[in-house]
Amino acid sequence: MTAIEKVIEIAANEVGYLEKKSNSNLYDKTANAGSGNYKKYWQDVAPIYQGQAWCACYITWCLTKAFGKDVASKMLGHYPYISCITGKSKAQQQGRWTSTPSDGAIIIFGNSTGTPSHTGIVDSFNNNKVYTFEGNTSGGSTVIVNGGAVCKKSYSRSYSRILGYWNIDYSLAESEELTVTQYEELKQLIASKDEIINKM
Repeated sequence: MTAIEKVIEIAANEVGYLEKKSNSNLYDKTANAGSGNYKKYWQDVAPIYQGQAWCACYITWCLTKAFGKDVASKMLGHYPYISCITGKSKAQQQGRWTSTPSDGAIIIFGNSTGTPSHTGIVDSFNNNKVYTFEGNTSGGSTVIVNGGAVCKKSYSRSYSRILGYWNIDYSLAESEELTVTQYEELKQLIASKDEIINKM
């Protein structure tokens, strides 16, 4: 499985998750549904922002779950990704801002004045359509900001609200180096094996 496939699989598995009305049942997909902007994504990424909008946090969460915080931070150029305005700026600074989609790219939408206001992950695309996974949205073929759910969506490639795409560098996740999370897991595994050997 490639790095892009890994992120897309994680993003897809979240479809149907509903935000919560309070800081309860955060890890259940549908329980305690409401419009309080509480969700597991901020709980795992940066609890201080719990109760805030979360479309960009969903992307941060997917990248972190796939590769660990260190690699996600390198890909995003900051951590966590919480502002679509900052996201577009980082993409431009990295030379990775484009009008052409690619699998696993971050799509950024604008509001009626063209200000970046919503974001998602590109699942796939063809000549006419782009297919996405988005947090804090709802169904339909138009961009929905603060919609309260994780959804799979599609848009015309010429849809005027699409500002562009942030082609993050997935090669950062395909290096031979261990992430901090992987290192900690490996360290724990070795410690548990040492304990078994010592008992023998």
